[in-house]
Amino acid sequence: FIHVSKPRKRVLKDNEVRAIWKALGAGVEVSERMALLLKLCLLTGQRESECAGAQLSEFTLGTANPRWLIPASRMKRKERDQYVPLVPEAVAVIEEAKALGTREGYLFPADLDKAKLIEGKSGKLERKKPRTPHINRESVSRAMARLTKELKINDAHGHDFRKALTTWIR
Repeated sequence: FIHVSKPRKRVLKDNEVRAIWKALGAGVEVSERMALLLKLCLLTGQRESECAGAQLSEFTLGTANPRWLIPASRMKRKERDQYVPLVPEAVAVIEEAKALGTREGYLFPADLDKAKLIEGKSGKLERKKPRTPHINRESVSRAMARLTKELKINDAHGHDFRKALTTWIR
């Protein structure tokens, strides 16, 4: 059986986006780093995986026109690099995330303290290495699910931020 995904028609309502944004500022159900990642998704309209894997070297900040260059290799279609202009609020989110600490050049590094403990070859407990050196997409989806459940917003996903943003732009 091959899974064929259907495009979602769900568009977040203004009051739902407002509630999510407010909750992200209050640290409801998600860590501070995850809240910043979700804010960056909303402010830029980029996919969770693109925001989660953001590398410090991709950002040009401190200029009149700050931007984020996402290389084609990290894009879903991998066709070409994408330039994302950054509004002042997005720059502020990036600076906050940098202040929390970066690792291996990632803006949103994996939380090594949350890595599972496993028995190593020597019989001692060791932390299992995260699947990715940055927060992975599944963690973003789970955080969004916890957040929207707490806010009683049904059928909302992080990808819906993209749909909401493109709907507002039209």
